[in-house]
Amino acid sequence: MQFEIAGVQFNLSENEPFVSEEFDRLSLEFFDRSNGDPALHDRYYNNLAWLINRFFQRELWHKAEMYWSRILRPALEWEAKNPGRFIHKGTPYYFWGMASISRGELDMGYLLMHQALQEDIRTHNNERPNTPAFAFATFDFTKIDQAFRIWPEYQARFLEQFLQVYRQSYAKTLSIEDFRNRFLVSSSNLDTIFLFAYSLGRLFLFGRVPGYAKQSIFTSQIESNMLFDVLLVVDAAIKVHNPNQRYFREHALFLSGQANLGLNPQKLQEINQSFNTDPNLSIVGDILDGVFRFSDGAPLTGLASDVALSYGLRNYGAHNIASVLVVRQRFDQIQQSLFNVLFLAVDELY
Repeated sequence: MQFEIAGVQFNLSENEPFVSEEFDRLSLEFFDRSNGDPALHDRYYNNLAWLINRFFQRELWHKAEMYWSRILRPALEWEAKNPGRFIHKGTPYYFWGMASISRGELDMGYLLMHQALQEDIRTHNNERPNTPAFAFATFDFTKIDQAFRIWPEYQARFLEQFLQVYRQSYAKTLSIEDFRNRFLVSSSNLDTIFLFAYSLGRLFLFGRVPGYAKQSIFTSQIESNMLFDVLLVVDAAIKVHNPNQRYFREHALFLSGQANLGLNPQKLQEINQSFNTDPNLSIVGDILDGVFRFSDGAPLTGLASDVALSYGLRNYGAHNIASVLVVRQRFDQIQQSLFNVLFLAVDELY
């Protein structure tokens, strides 16, 4: 099949597109003449995208990954020979990440998507570029010109399920658009946003694992790991508005104060003590069931219970890796509770 770079045509085989010395030579010559123009670089990579469409139509994800990995080689070689000068590589990293995620390789896919976003940020000199990679990170399925639009749409629908429960349970009005605009798009910390996107992706795919495959006690370790990442996002989201404090305890108290939840240091100390002294974490079930009582007989209900549970799990998760049955048994309720705290933080602080 004929392919053209800078007016020069050569054959690029669909069956073996990864071993062409002619492709390398012509690409390097093109980069020499491009004068660092990112628009030309985009055009160059978009011209190559015809082949990946064939791979995607046939769900040949691994072949697509091999393709984009090989296509990047001349650009990386050129940059190595020209220190301080760059080829804009957002497109190949984006398509490679798209193929990896489609194959279920979430770690690889999100690494590549983050790399694509970093390329876009550098090229556009903008922390929030109007590019497919930024739309991917912020669940912007309304952006039409993105090849992987279906994934932000999946993510937004998944997140909306948690938002709906939050709104119905606590008479709130936070919408997916509010959450995106107030937190994801406007956040000063893109690392937090990308961790949230990655965490949501893991939870989304984990939810598709059949129940009979999640009977092992190891399941609770995987679930605890995913929940802890969500808690790191909650921690970072509150810290932006409580910058002088280091620990989640202070952030929980700060959010409680902003939302008038009535938590105080003594109550959080009781929560922490219960987590530390009960290896089975029966307190988790007590909080979720609304039967936990403080030493003075006061109940723990509503959003205060969500914040208290988040605090207890945040401290416990930072120091323990043991499998705990209650996490597996109550996982859906726990993740909803943690998302409630994140939504509350956005409602009250953003």
